[in-house]
Amino acid sequence: MELRSFKERVTAEHGLLLLFIIVGTYMFVESYSFPDRPAAFPRFTAAMTVLGALALLFRSYLPGPLKRLVTDSSGAFEDMAADEETPGDEQGSLAEPETRYVDLKYVTVHGALFVGILTSLFVALSYAIGMLWASPIFIAAYLIGLRRPWYMIVLLSVLGFLMAYGFVAVLNINIDSGALVDLGSYL
Repeated sequence: MELRSFKERVTAEHGLLLLFIIVGTYMFVESYSFPDRPAAFPRFTAAMTVLGALALLFRSYLPGPLKRLVTDSSGAFEDMAADEETPGDEQGSLAEPETRYVDLKYVTVHGALFVGILTSLFVALSYAIGMLWASPIFIAAYLIGLRRPWYMIVLLSVLGFLMAYGFVAVLNINIDSGALVDLGSYL
């Protein structure tokens, strides 16, 4: 009976957060194999990923101010019903969020599964062609999945590319080429 209640409490979000913690910890440990300057960005990113995932995973145990900081009232894949206050109710009532699904052309996918699949593809594509080139593709795919306007998709994809290029130009980090294709020669 106890195993059954455990299975009911564990969600896809818990699995995704656990994956972030494992991958982030691996990235943090492996960043020490790089020289100090190139290791700064992966080390910082991995540390923030692990800390953020831990905060989200254990948010119900955090003190009040920290809990409010990490608890999102509504996410990208949730709709909140209108909060209605009755005249005698001072606290108001919170509606349960309704989970949204991402409607792609031929398939409907749960929001968390969509993000998990897209993140896995981003990691694989970054390894293959380089993070500089994979970042705008990831941003565009994510925004297309959320059905954002085309001008927002283009603007944010270009902004993502420019931010990644900033790391190449300023920190001289080699994220412009991958294991399969060296696209760094186009810069």
